[in-house]
Amino acid sequence: MFKESKLPAIRPSSASLLAALALFSVAASTASAATEVLDFTAAACVSGCGNGAAIEQSFGDSAFVDVSYRSVDSRTNAVIEPFLRYWSTDVGDLEGVAYGGFGGPFSLSEITIAARDGFELSLESLDVATYLGRHATATFTVTDLDGRTILAPTTISTNVPSHNTLSLAGVYARGVVIRWTDSYDNGVDNIRFDVRPAITAAVPEPTTWAMMILGCGVVGTTMRRRRAAAPAAA
Repeated sequence: MFKESKLPAIRPSSASLLAALALFSVAASTASAATEVLDFTAAACVSGCGNGAAIEQSFGDSAFVDVSYRSVDSRTNAVIEPFLRYWSTDVGDLEGVAYGGFGGPFSLSEITIAARDGFELSLESLDVATYLGRHATATFTVTDLDGRTILAPTTISTNVPSHNTLSLAGVYARGVVIRWTDSYDNGVDNIRFDVRPAITAAVPEPTTWAMMILGCGVVGTTMRRRRAAAPAAA
């Protein structure tokens, strides 16, 4: 005699659960992006910034990013100073800017914003102005930490006596390196960037999910049929 077999309740397959979790993860990552602003103020220096004071390498660091500064000679790439400096007024209409290097067109300042583990960021915009109209243009480049170009060399006016805003299409990366020329006379402020949890694994294509779910379904049906046909102990 065979006992009547009861089919187990149908439960969502592991593949369908993984698909839902992957889609939820992508949506959550996008939704949790937050805009940060690197705004140079007197707090940028340990004991308060006077004009020309060195900006602390830790200024702008957070749980999400690590920020570093330096100035180099654009002709040789030799480091001029392993930091940038602060200036309060007379740089267009900005109050508190970062600048670096020496007088003349060959000073190149650099700000690196690196995302901490588990995060990625995209540079959105920054403000630039010139000191007393001495050099009214600056050339900017932006790369990611792997050296890929986000912004090719772009020369912009600093709109004396006000300032200009350089806007970028958001490209997410492990971090960005911002460089600008004539940086002794051109200062930057209000660097805006978005930070979000990093998407570390690619989500499979819909057709791949469909094949996985179908395969699990076939396996499950076969196993249920085998259980139904198996003799039970008397």
